[in-house]
Amino acid sequence: MTPPAEALTDRPEPARVARRRFARVGRLEHARVRSGAPISHSPTARLGFWSAVVAASASLVFLVASAPVLVGAVAPPWDNVLTLVPSLVLAPALLALLVCVHDTAPSDRKVWSHLAVAFAGVYTALVSVVYVVELAVVEPLIVRGEAARAGLLTIEPGGVLNAIDGLGYAFLGLALLFAAPVFGRGGLDRLIRWLLDRLIRWLLFANGVAVVPILLTYFVDRAFLLIAGPLWGLAVPALAVLLGVSFRRAGRSPDWTVSPRSPRANLEVLQPALPTRGTRRGAADSAEARITL
Repeated sequence: MTPPAEALTDRPEPARVARRRFARVGRLEHARVRSGAPISHSPTARLGFWSAVVAASASLVFLVASAPVLVGAVAPPWDNVLTLVPSLVLAPALLALLVCVHDTAPSDRKVWSHLAVAFAGVYTALVSVVYVVELAVVEPLIVRGEAARAGLLTIEPGGVLNAIDGLGYAFLGLALLFAAPVFGRGGLDRLIRWLLDRLIRWLLFANGVAVVPILLTYFVDRAFLLIAGPLWGLAVPALAVLLGVSFRRAGRSPDWTVSPRSPRANLEVLQPALPTRGTRRGAADSAEARITL
């Protein structure tokens, strides 16, 4: 039985239904992929800024304290205390900083920042155990004249803690290397944002590359410290300072983003084929849509 003509004319055109459907899907998809939104007055901006301040301060204190230790001007056990205490503070500060970077990362790059946070968590756990054991167990034994009881449980070359410490910094290098793709893909509309974006990306990459001489320093020869030391010592404080500046601006400016925005999602709807006579069923099924990012 053929339905009345009035009933057919009351129905929306299939092509129009398809366009509405695909436009709605496109808007949802655009909302999903658009990220890097401003974070002014948010806990992420404040935590990112202060964790960057702590990381920069701890790394600078470590560098200043390392100078007299390397020339032998500080006697044990204070040589290890001066360098291990700021290192113990630096580890959780870097982890918190990368968590804030992950929170502001565009959704299409969160896989990289997520890996960075995971590897930074391993780094923090490993080196924290090393520094606490060295400061709370090994150094008191040395002070009491019972260094023999420590045995291989030491952070000196050839010791167990030295190997674990080297493994921890290898994971830190991987964490910073995976964080680099979050930055440096454009989308920043001001020169200072563009410069910050590029500098942060290259400093992350430099820290990741530094894992090679760091591993060689721990497991092959201490002479590689001449390469790993300056590379790490310059890149880590500079990275923390730049991220601190970026989070500070993000906390104050309503349109500032720490990591660049994702490209806008473009919805392209193809003209659906007109239904043939006798076919009333879903011309919308013949319409195609593709979302290009």
